[in-house]
Amino acid sequence: MIEILSKKLLEYYDENKRDLPWRMNPNPYRIWVSEIMLQQTRVSTVIPYYENFLDALPRVEDLARADEELLHKLWEGLGYYSRVRNMKRAAQQILEDHQGRLPESYEGLIQLQGIGPYTAGAIASIAFNKVVPAIDGNLLRIYSRLHCIEESIDLGRVKKEVFALVLEDISKDRPGDFNQALMDVGSSICLPKNPKCHICPIGEFCQAFKENRQRDFPLRKIKAVQKKENWTFIILEKRGKFLIKKRPPQGLLAGLWEFLPFFSHLKEEEVKILIKEKGYTFKTIKELDSSQHVFSHKIWNMKAYLVEVEDQSLVMEDMSSYDSFCWASPEEIKEIYPFSSAMGKYVKEVLSDNR
Repeated sequence: MIEILSKKLLEYYDENKRDLPWRMNPNPYRIWVSEIMLQQTRVSTVIPYYENFLDALPRVEDLARADEELLHKLWEGLGYYSRVRNMKRAAQQILEDHQGRLPESYEGLIQLQGIGPYTAGAIASIAFNKVVPAIDGNLLRIYSRLHCIEESIDLGRVKKEVFALVLEDISKDRPGDFNQALMDVGSSICLPKNPKCHICPIGEFCQAFKENRQRDFPLRKIKAVQKKENWTFIILEKRGKFLIKKRPPQGLLAGLWEFLPFFSHLKEEEVKILIKEKGYTFKTIKELDSSQHVFSHKIWNMKAYLVEVEDQSLVMEDMSSYDSFCWASPEEIKEIYPFSSAMGKYVKEVLSDNR
């Protein structure tokens, strides 16, 4: 049965595999970049980021020496910015400890900053043809259905159980293709809510399908309720430039830029008073549409005001002399300063010609 499952999966992959840029030239560095980007991000979203990233940083050496602001700009919109900062640290490890070449073994890869069991398995199997599973959410979902695993796939012991099951099934000749075939089945057939069991290449081996229980799996832990926070962002404009603030180097959205934040929802009159207290004289004030951004652990409910100020404010000049503040043109905001996707709606407003 094991050999038949592997054979059916690889036949499906050979006939239906997606044409993805990292599959056309699967060198270790490119596989690494793609796998980090693909974490919690759709393939269609990743492709242009992947191509831009490799255009700017085509080698491990380039990544190791890259300026953090450039890294954030290349990553802008993907979220989870610690991933790209960890990639830089890992690239430095590779230069210092591995002569600029990614380790070939699972054990060596997992020692690198930011590379966990899944990424190590993916790189080792795809780039180096090592017989090792790459256990991601797709694969956990597939195997929880294949074997009707009656425990949460979030549990460490369940992940170890699935690792052992995959290790039994994996092709010894084509482990990378086997892992990628499972990724493709998980992304297009064995879907979380509405699995397409009638076209699944390994449906005949699926216990959940046989029992008509495929929608019962996988089991998951109940997620903690996300904390809700209200924020107001004031977008100050002077002579066509905007005052932006850099977030601290640690914590949420570390090192990214944003407009001036206030931890509550402010009414327009409160904004006017605040601006006067800071020594500004404003020409116009406009409330923008509200926005919401969902993080893994909290939700931001945001309001924003676009405020054009007079040129004479000394407080503004003093504030913008600090490293964490600067005046930026729309072109600089677009090309140089990285903003989180939480600011996406308001960045678009700043870049719009219809303000």
